[in-house]
Amino acid sequence: MPPPSGPPRGPPYDAQLYLAAGRTVWLYDFMLTFQDEVQYVWKSRPSVVKYLFLFCRYGILIPMIFSFVGSSGFFTPSVQFCQVSYIVQIGLYAFVFGGWNWLLATRVHAILSGSKKLQHVFTVSSISVALITAGLSFWEAVAMSHGMTVQTQSCTPGQDLPSLYWISWLPPLVFNLVMFLMGMSKLLRGGYPSTALRNLLIRDGFIYWAVISAMEIVNIVLYTKNDPEKIFRFMYIYEGLGSALVSRMVLNLRSFVDQTETIDLDAAAAKASTHDWTITAGSYQMRRIDVVPPPPVPQRRLQSDGLNVGDVELSAFSLQDLGLGRQPRRQEQYRLSFMTDIESITRTTLEEDASGSIIEVSLAGDGRPSQSSRTEAGSAG
Repeated sequence: MPPPSGPPRGPPYDAQLYLAAGRTVWLYDFMLTFQDEVQYVWKSRPSVVKYLFLFCRYGILIPMIFSFVGSSGFFTPSVQFCQVSYIVQIGLYAFVFGGWNWLLATRVHAILSGSKKLQHVFTVSSISVALITAGLSFWEAVAMSHGMTVQTQSCTPGQDLPSLYWISWLPPLVFNLVMFLMGMSKLLRGGYPSTALRNLLIRDGFIYWAVISAMEIVNIVLYTKNDPEKIFRFMYIYEGLGSALVSRMVLNLRSFVDQTETIDLDAAAAKASTHDWTITAGSYQMRRIDVVPPPPVPQRRLQSDGLNVGDVELSAFSLQDLGLGRQPRRQEQYRLSFMTDIESITRTTLEEDASGSIIEVSLAGDGRPSQSSRTEAGSAG
């Protein structure tokens, strides 16, 4: 057969559309959310969720670049380049997708108010799924790379797929389904401290599970049809849309709870009567209840219970004598540091020697009281 006349051509037009669509989704989401990323991720404290987010956000760029070089038609790759780049792409994709699963597991663990043991189980299971998927993907990528050819200016996989190529999509599909059912069963049972936060978790969790699972099922179907061209074209959409969903899932949650409020108890006490009073500052609410008569040397204990989310830090606020007939001898300031994202449910206990009062603190992402968090005045211990 004579060589085609005219200049070398790139990949087919529909493949270019898939490639452009996947990259556009990722780039558009990146441009829209980069400011939030700087605010809620880059400026936050080091944590597992922070590094997982950054790995998932930017780790996918490397296989994207390899894919662009091999499929754009702007370069003339060699067969060796096609083989190596394909193995690198599939391997990195598997680990990035495993990072998505790990982020999902941290969220479900917090929703379930899980213990450290459950957290370890989720961590080990998500890492295991990532390693199994990566191993299967690597084996399949090596098998597929032997059939790689350079057609015109584009890397093209061989026409025959390994018979079990589709099984690499099963572990993440099953894992996502289990995480989705566990999280939703807790959220839909009610009794959640914050209705707005509950709705946010349900919305983002359902959208992520539905879209990711649908794309994984489509990939399995295409693999069983033994159509490599359609498989890899659809992968462009999967990688871009999946990355956008994961980043939105994390950033939406952090944006929701990013409220740093300073509660001035001194000013509130000056206006307070001898009866109960309530201060509401942003999403944090504090209420004073006098104790009559106050113990002579009480100990104040602040316990914070409830769902702690995001890189939230309450600005330092004072816990002091609040109008019980004498001036405070000193003013103590404390900072409540919450866990990054919703890796776990935490309980913070602070103690201070002070005059007797009970201050009830309710923390809720939408301004509604959560489970009571209160200071108790009483004898030491």
